[in-house]
Formats: sequence, C-alpha cells, structure tokens
Amino acid sequence: VETDKDEYAQGEKVNVTVQGTYYFGGPVARAKVHWTLLTRDYFFRWQGKGWYDFTDYDWTRYWYYSEYGEFVSEGDGQTDKDGRFTFKVPADIADKIASQVFTIEATVTDINDQQVANRTEAIVHKGLFYIGLGPETYVGQVKKEQKVNVITVDWESQPVPGVEVEVIFYEHKWYSVQKQAEDGSFYWESDYVDTPVFTQTVTTDRKGKAVATFTPQKGGTYKIAASAQDEMGNKVRSSTYMWISGYEFINWRQENNNRIDLVTDKKSYTPGE
Repeated sequence: VETDKDEYAQGEKVNVTVQGTYYFGGPVARAKVHWTLLTRDYFFRWQGKGWYDFTDYDWTRYWYYSEYGEFVSEGDGQTDKDGRFTFKVPADIADKIASQVFTIEATVTDINDQQVANRTEAIVHKGLFYIGLGPETYVGQVKKEQKVNVITVDWESQPVPGVEVEVIFYEHKWYSVQKQAEDGSFYWESDYVDTPVFTQTVTTDRKGKAVATFTPQKGGTYKIAASAQDEMGNKVRSSTYMWISGYEFINWRQENNNRIDLVTDKKSYTPGE
C-alpha cells in the first residue's frame, strides 16, 4: 500500500495504490480489495531554537490521544490484471483542530479466500505553514506589557516570511459548580468562557518572526489565539496561554481530586488517590 506523497495539505487528494503480488512474483489479478481510512492527531515537530506552541489545543482542559486513530471511511474494489488497485481519498481535515496522520489499510483476498493486509501512513497538514506562539514569560503582572513571539514556518521548520497573522487575546475565565452524584458524594463540574479583550495584526519578517504585545488589566488566565490564511485558502491556527497575577479574586478550575462526604462533611479520599 503506497501513497503518491508522504505529506499533504488540507484540500488535496491522497492517491493510494494497492499492489497484490504472489510470493513467486506474479500479480494477484482480479482480487477483492477492502480499504479503511483512520486518522489521528499529528503534532508538528519544531526543529529550530526556542519554545513555541503550534496547535490550538486547550491544554488547560484536557488532552486526548488515540494510538490507532478514529474511523473515517472505507471502500471496496478489485485489482486489475497487473494486481493493482488505485483509489483517492480527500485530505479533508477541516473539522479537526490539529493536523492529522492518515492510516490507510488495505486487505486483498485471492481466489482461495486467503487474505493479506498491509497499511501505510501519510501526514495531512492544516495548511502550507504553521504558526508558533511563544510568550516571553508565561507568568506576568497586571498592567505590565506582555510580549508573545510569533513565528511562521513551513513543514521543514524553515521561515515563511510576509504572513499576516491575527492575534487575539482572550480572558480565559473558569466557572465551577459543585454537584451531587448518585452515591451522595459531591464533585466539581467546571467550564470556561473565552472573552476577547484585545486584537492585534502582525506581519512576520524575512525570518518569519513577529512580536505581539498586550497589557492585561485583570489577573487570571489568558488564551492567545493566532490565525492566518495560506495561499490555498486554508485557515491555520495556534494558541498558547499565560497567567497574570492581580489583586482581585481569580476563579481557577476546580479539580475532582477528592469528594466531600455528605454526612460528616469531612474530606474523604477515594482508594488509590
């Protein structure tokens, strides 16, 4: 099983070739083929200096990883006289937050109902470049200017200059409510609201770099989200976070590390915690 390229951009077509060959070298002609497409998140591997966030994941909430990926589609076909079957799948990941790794698996069944399977992988990028965000400091103070380094690079970590990037600073505010479970114990249910407080547009220089600045007026968690459009019309996004200290009360996310006993009102820990 082979694809015509190792990497694709959102919106392209992935051309797949399945080749069936007997051990003695002859083609497995007119054989049934069944293929399956799975996808999982791909995280860009920055090869340069410094630390940047290149995805728009909400790291303050959760992180999900699946080794095998989720099912996307499947299909059937038949090999030709040369034992070859070709098909296309769209590199459509518009509904995904991150770039993806496509796993394409094909099973060939010969005239004796003997099955052989193989697979291949290809990377599908959200766009032709990535946006990296790196706060100069992740913990700042109210009414003091905060700087966020912006970088635009291609798939090989080489600079992509002249990219207009919109940077939005959000107040990332948590709201936590204590609820009662069926067994009588209490647990925290938390959610957040992102409120935009400042927007700035920067253009990366010949080294693919720019700096966005912001002066927070309140303490708390701030999400910095960046977006830009590549020449194919794909929207590329990334985000990072910073924490600002202040004098007012700040509501952080409440974790469910323990439960409150309903009768004694004493804190009791579940086994293994």
